[in-house]
Amino acid sequence: MTTIAPRPLDVVVVAGDRHGSRTVRGVGKPFLPLAGVPVLHHVLAAVEEAHATARIFVVGDQARIERSLAASGSPVRGLRRINVVEQGTTLYENAWFGFRAALGPDAPPSSESEDLTPEVRDKPILYVAGDAPLVTAAEIDEMVAGSDLARFDYCLGVTSEATLTAFYPRDGQAGIRMTYWEIRDLSWRQANLNLVRPFRFGGRHSMNRLYEIRHQRDWRNAMKFCLWLWRNHHVSGRTVTAFASLQVARVARRLELLRSPLIRPLLLDYAKMADVVSAGMQTRFTMVETHYGGAALDVDDADAYDAITANFDVWRAYLARLAAERGAAPLASAAS
Repeated sequence: MTTIAPRPLDVVVVAGDRHGSRTVRGVGKPFLPLAGVPVLHHVLAAVEEAHATARIFVVGDQARIERSLAASGSPVRGLRRINVVEQGTTLYENAWFGFRAALGPDAPPSSESEDLTPEVRDKPILYVAGDAPLVTAAEIDEMVAGSDLARFDYCLGVTSEATLTAFYPRDGQAGIRMTYWEIRDLSWRQANLNLVRPFRFGGRHSMNRLYEIRHQRDWRNAMKFCLWLWRNHHVSGRTVTAFASLQVARVARRLELLRSPLIRPLLLDYAKMADVVSAGMQTRFTMVETHYGGAALDVDDADAYDAITANFDVWRAYLARLAAERGAAPLASAAS
């Protein structure tokens, strides 16, 4: 049984453009133009409409974001105040700066602080990527409602292949065909939604390195991940078996052998994967499946950007229909 958060959560939208972030055609991804405004604006419009949102903190180039939001034509309606926080140089710093801003006067002097009040140690925050322009308020609400904060401190939003096939190329129209992680229960992709208690996430210091080598379809990144496991003493029989299983599944998918009776027993089941991640990242980890798909469609490269640009109105209309069919009501009135 899931537990709905007892009150709306603070949201940090990560829109940094320094170390570890990619550009597309020389432009930081959150600032690429889409339907007449930067990609970031579409993300913020969804976040401000979500019932799960309390306050919004966006971390990035502060002056550039503030100028951008002051321009006319934005889909951001001012439903909630947007607090702009100056970025650091790394993803870890940006995550910390956003969380520190949300804590306000209660913030400890450092992300390494140990002397914490229960309120600070147990505060959850939702991190949303600033380059996923098709994320919707309904998907954010589904993510938060599905996150059992009584049992877990890190809830990773994921979306299944079955959901994402709606965005594949078809009939000569551009689309996005994703790369997936394979486990016995699910073919999934992370959805750029992370609900975390930062001070209950012991592995938070590894964020930068894991982000840099997240594209495991590149064998070089797979080797770098193995080296990272070794150097950080996360190597155990269970960890090695889990990593090997994920890599076998990746190759088997490429060879169209995933359904082979010889391969299926080698795949991880969800419970085992969650246990391995929890131990390695020193937190209580789970995955929360969302059933829209928009949050998973980030502007990863030029091809993804072109596909999102070509299909933006059609895909946004499709996501709105899904939300209406599922009874997701948009937030209508402005809030402070």
